Amino acid sequence: MKKFIFLIILIFTVFICAAPELDNTLKEYHRQSVIKELSIRFFEAEQSRFNSHLSRKESPDWKKINQIGCMGSYQFTHGTLKMLGYGYITPDKFKRDPEIFPPELQDRVLMTLIKSNSAILKNYKCYVGTTINGTVITWSGLIAAAHLGGAGSVIKYLNTNGNYDASDMNGTSISDYIREFQGYNI
Repeated sequence: MKKFIFLIILIFTVFICAAPELDNTLKEYHRQSVIKELSIRFFEAEQSRFNSHLSRKESPDWKKINQIGCMGSYQFTHGTLKMLGYGYITPDKFKRDPEIFPPELQDRVLMTLIKSNSAILKNYKCYVGTTINGTVITWSGLIAAAHLGGAGSVIKYLNTNGNYDASDMNGTSISDYIREFQGYNI
């Protein structure tokens, strides 16, 4: 019985002595959890702003098909859709039934494309913070430019210090998108 009482007193003493440290540990854990949650919300909001800007730039009409067959808010080519596993969405089918590629699916496909382009461009992050032709290179600028002209065109742009600067049929160039979309934390 004495051992039991001694054990209870020992546990109580350790708990009393450790309580302030335990309280600080819990406070620090809570603080880190709050910071993590705020960071997640911040980056989600930034991604949403980036996506909205890209949609406004490409096509605010989610049902639009341009003259070369690019579709939706983000003007995806059939080749891009096919590469991402959505080859069943063709310009003809989309024109007949836009509901095969609704806005929610377009948003998901965009995020898949961004992940794909991010993986391709990851070895080029060393360019972020440098300046090419007067434009500061940012990750969001590179991702937007990859959407416009493909990751390969962005890599050529970076490797040639901006001397290779592909444009789309409207004359919008890789450097235009790098500059226009440079201000997002995605």
